[in-house]
Amino acid sequence: PLCSNATPHMHPRLSFAWHLLAVAAYLRCTGGSQQCKDPLFITHWAGKNDIQTLTEFPVVKTNLKLCPTYNQKASCCHQTFESEQLKFFEYWQKFLAQKLLRLDVHRQAVEASARSLNPAADSFSIDYGQYKAVMDRYADALHGPHRGQCLSALLTYVAGMICFSCKTEWCD
Repeated sequence: PLCSNATPHMHPRLSFAWHLLAVAAYLRCTGGSQQCKDPLFITHWAGKNDIQTLTEFPVVKTNLKLCPTYNQKASCCHQTFESEQLKFFEYWQKFLAQKLLRLDVHRQAVEASARSLNPAADSFSIDYGQYKAVMDRYADALHGPHRGQCLSALLTYVAGMICFSCKTEWCD
């Protein structure tokens, strides 16, 4: 089923970039206070005027709606920053939904190409068997019971990563 035991495969350059980010994060963590300075959210560090930012220092809030886990404890988020968090959550929600739409377009293309299968050809039974297997997988991904669970799990992960911006001691 979709999303079961998936193993990500990274391009070597992307893998190298992640290693560089990890080294930079380690070096930042080993010196001085780095509260509210998670490098994943560098764009939203305090001190900018063009977008909502994280707080410069942790503060206690009680009105966080998107990341309520951080209510009544020191965090880097404040309610006005939630507009930024929501913007990025909605981006990922749309992005993932578009992937499913694109998958359906691809399914339709496979279905159209299958019309050219020649029943008189020696390889017809093999080709048709492969076609049926692919169409079954599309059905599972697009209409099966795991579709909603998978999308929900991915969006839960996205929400968690976005709320991670509220964490004060990201080095821990």
